[in-house]
Amino acid sequence: FDKFDMGKIGTGEGAQAYGHGLYLAENPATARTYSADRAYVGAAMQGKPLAINYDDPAWIAQKTIEELGDPAKATAHLQMVQRTAGKYQPPETKAAVQGALDLIASGGVAPKGSLYKVDLPDEHIAKMLDWDKPLSQQPQMLQQNIYNSMVDAGFDKPLVNHILNNKTGSELLNELAGRLSVRNPSPQSGNAQASEFLRNAGVPGIRYLDAGSRTGGARTSNFVVFDDKLPKIIGRE
Repeated sequence: FDKFDMGKIGTGEGAQAYGHGLYLAENPATARTYSADRAYVGAAMQGKPLAINYDDPAWIAQKTIEELGDPAKATAHLQMVQRTAGKYQPPETKAAVQGALDLIASGGVAPKGSLYKVDLPDEHIAKMLDWDKPLSQQPQMLQQNIYNSMVDAGFDKPLVNHILNNKTGSELLNELAGRLSVRNPSPQSGNAQASEFLRNAGVPGIRYLDAGSRTGGARTSNFVVFDDKLPKIIGRE
């Protein structure tokens, strides 16, 4: 593909745990963990959403390769599962794991997906909600935009002040998701409503430290972008 499409959100495996948007990684190594085989969700990405069958050999094979990085490591892991847990598994699960091993051995797992290099302008990153920081420590303009939007939407001023003075970025998202889903029952999830609310408030997305940075590694971030027009694809490998 040559551009992003917010309409595809929800057709894959992602839980949208950090907000409803497009997920980008600052660290190329983090991004590469997501370029593993995506054939299982390929049909969904073509507009035919599928429920995940966790006993599907294809899903097991592809997910294990994705997590461990290559077919050899995935094979070793699944063989270990068969040795140590096989006797405790129901027959259908044991058969599914063996089916995954057979798929990997036969080369029946599709090639990896592409890794895209994307330009996300600094001016938009500067306006993003920081997932971990208290809101009181985030840019004044961001705080003001959120305050104005929440008050305009009918939230009580004391509540808004309490949130801005005591909550983190993640807690704000959860507050909005819960309150908006109650106020506006719809097929759209509270998470999606919260992200849309923030986008309309002038917040283009969320930034959060990647897993490596959370455990003491380099301070690199992942980004959740609320508008598919902001990131521009500038390369693919």
